[in-house]
Amino acid sequence: MPTFLARRYGRSRDEVSKTERLIGAVVLVVLVGLGGAVVRALTVRNEGAREIALAPAGETIEKAAQPASGQKLDLPRLDKGGWTCPTGVEWYSLETVHKKINGRVGLYEAYEMTGMTFGTYKHPAHEDRYVDVYDYDMGETLNAFGCYKAEFAEDMPAIKIGRGGYRAEKSLFLWKGRHYVQLVAGDSVQDADVPILTELAEQIAAKITDDGKPLWGDALLPKANRKPESLGFELRNALSLDFLRGIFRAEYAEGQAEYSLFIHRAKSPEAARALLDQYAAYLGKHGKISSRQDSPGGRTIVGEVMDVHDYVFCKGPYFGGVSGAEDAKLAAKHGPAFRDGLKAE
Repeated sequence: MPTFLARRYGRSRDEVSKTERLIGAVVLVVLVGLGGAVVRALTVRNEGAREIALAPAGETIEKAAQPASGQKLDLPRLDKGGWTCPTGVEWYSLETVHKKINGRVGLYEAYEMTGMTFGTYKHPAHEDRYVDVYDYDMGETLNAFGCYKAEFAEDMPAIKIGRGGYRAEKSLFLWKGRHYVQLVAGDSVQDADVPILTELAEQIAAKITDDGKPLWGDALLPKANRKPESLGFELRNALSLDFLRGIFRAEYAEGQAEYSLFIHRAKSPEAARALLDQYAAYLGKHGKISSRQDSPGGRTIVGEVMDVHDYVFCKGPYFGGVSGAEDAKLAAKHGPAFRDGLKAE
């Protein structure tokens, strides 16, 4: 999956900041860890920003004209601890956002971003004592969650802001509603600034609407054996298959063995069956199918590709199963349990 690696955040500096190097290093570790899991699938499967006028002192920027698409975030004031209100507030569309994030457009396009609000909060004591705020309007709640998790940095301290978030050194990352928000701190941000920036993140999250509904895939995928923070949402080319989109996937471990479970909710049982047939064609071409059989509410296929094992099924409107199990017995154990626990609707 794409990561923060090599992102420059569009600031006019000659060198990448220490914070950005930290984020790049952290997510590089994530990328390396994911590489082994996706290499099998990848082997065989296939102009400028429009500046928003700042409101006069004492007002918010909400009175500025709204963009043609997307939701411009009303960045809050921050008159605290010497920090200033946001400056350089700009709105970027998908077509112009490359001007600010330098080559990182692919991920946000894949999750159907509709626009991005950018602004900088500064402390006058030092030019590198700032925080850049990037608010990505992803159009839909699932897209915001999926994009956040695609760039998620493991082993970072969690923060209870929005629907989920974490801290990387003094930078903060969170998602809520259809928004994915990054607060990227400059090199000279001090420990004393952290509570202020945390409060800023809370104020930003408070401005974002969220229906509060749980993620449907989280409710359907089993909790037992699930690795912490492993749930993700893949909007396009799910499992590296160009015909599959809109799946929830989570990683699981039983002893030393690992496997994934995934679930897609199709528009109809017939659409779910069509996806199973396409998956069967993929297995037949690139691996082998060991079993095809009717199962309650649908059909089940068992097979393997490059020595990892799949147990996939359709049941009512659902298409899902075990993917990439290291042991055939593991797939045969958890595939049926997952399938039989689903209601066909």
